[in-house]
Amino acid sequence: MTELKYWLGFNYVSGIGPAKIQALLGYFNSLEKAWNASDRQLRDIGFDSRAIQSLNETRQTFDLDQYAHQVESSGVNVVTWVSSDYPELLREIPAAPPLIFLRGQLDPIDRWAVAVVGTRRLSAYGRQV
Repeated sequence: MTELKYWLGFNYVSGIGPAKIQALLGYFNSLEKAWNASDRQLRDIGFDSRAIQSLNETRQTFDLDQYAHQVESSGVNVVTWVSSDYPELLREIPAAPPLIFLRGQLDPIDRWAVAVVGTRRLSAYGRQV
């Protein structure tokens, strides 16, 4: 759960999405190290001032351990890019989500499953599709 809490933390930060997570992993090779990065290091990998400010605010106010415990006790599984059970085809799409939450387990037949990934407020078009 140690590294997972940092995946959860970055998922919570406004303005940090798949591209920035990829940059962080490429530079630090660990989201734990990235979580503790200096503003200078973040600028060096291309973070703008808004992303840095958002990360700093989250680091000061967000309790990673408490949130990780809430997720763990809720019975939700978290699968990240580095998890062996991250869906293979989902990994191939542009801007694949760095982590997904799921209840239950992914079975081999789920390889061809379709799911709505992303927004919590479904648009009329999304509902129709």
